[in-house]
Amino acid sequence: MPLFNKALRVHDSVDSPSRSTGELLLANYYKDIKNNDSAFYFAQKAYHTTKKNGQLGEELKAIHLMAQTDSLTKTGHWYETYLTLQDSITLNERNQQEKFALIEFNTENLIKEKQSAEKQRDKADKGFWVATLLSVLILVISIMVYINRARKLKNKELVLAQKELEANESLYNLMLEEQFKIEQGKHFEKKRMSQELHDGILGKLSGIRLNLFVLNKRKDAETVEKCLPYIKSLQDVEKEIRAISHNLSEDLFSDQVNFTKMISGLFENITGDSKLKLNLYFDELIDWKVVSNATKIEVYRILQEGLHNINKHAKANTVIVKMAQTETHIVIELIDNGVGFHNTTKSKGIGIKNMKERAGKINSELNIESQRNLGTTLSISIPKTF
Repeated sequence: MPLFNKALRVHDSVDSPSRSTGELLLANYYKDIKNNDSAFYFAQKAYHTTKKNGQLGEELKAIHLMAQTDSLTKTGHWYETYLTLQDSITLNERNQQEKFALIEFNTENLIKEKQSAEKQRDKADKGFWVATLLSVLILVISIMVYINRARKLKNKELVLAQKELEANESLYNLMLEEQFKIEQGKHFEKKRMSQELHDGILGKLSGIRLNLFVLNKRKDAETVEKCLPYIKSLQDVEKEIRAISHNLSEDLFSDQVNFTKMISGLFENITGDSKLKLNLYFDELIDWKVVSNATKIEVYRILQEGLHNINKHAKANTVIVKMAQTETHIVIELIDNGVGFHNTTKSKGIGIKNMKERAGKINSELNIESQRNLGTTLSISIPKTF
């Protein structure tokens, strides 16, 4: 018993809620030894303690002990209080159970919702990765298709460029062949004329010789006077022979003459009956035979376009074509004294664009300088690769 009292004092010192447990033990102890007053006293103290601390289970035990040990005939009151509290505890437990059941239900719903959300997330992730893989696959296929098409287009461009080069070579060869035939016809005609002149000149010489032969026999003044016109005729024949001999000695088939004559013929074809005057200045040191046909055909086309523009737009009356060479380049200039144009607008025409593209094909630089009413100068600088 001293130990119980000591335990109660310790509970009092720390204000412990478990004090009611010691009081209930003492109440049960006194009840067992038939000391109902002490049992009621400690049961009542346990009742107040448990009521104060909200210990419903312990409070119910305390009321039950008070009903068993009350000596003032309030047993019924305590039993009613006991039943009321028990009903309250039962209702509270039921409410707690319902709350726990609701919490459990909500928890299960939350778990199901979480699982559903996780499934949707997994499905979305799977869809995302599938879409990503499909996008990457489509991108790779698109890149491969693009590369393949670009390669095909590049090959096609190379084939077209090769065909264009071959066509230019063939065109230039045809032009040369045509020019050769023209020059050959001229040569045959000159040869025929040479033969006729030769035969005619020989006839004249024979006649002069016969008429002058008389001087071997007679040298009187009258005879000499008659022979003087034949001596003058002899001088005329000599001059004629020199002129014919000089013309026929010209090399009619040099590549330089052919190319320059092609340029002259180009001018005649474009200008037609116009009053344009053409001045050609060719450097005789340029060896056109070592210049590639591809270069010459591009130069021909550039000059053709330039002459066409002069004839159509420049309103010029004089055109100068110069061909000269330096140590590293062949420089070709096309100059007119026409109305000119502003340099800011010179790059808009498709003709000028085509000329620049042709110059680029032969690694050349094309420049155009023009001023209003001061004419235009087109120059091509071709690097010497020979």
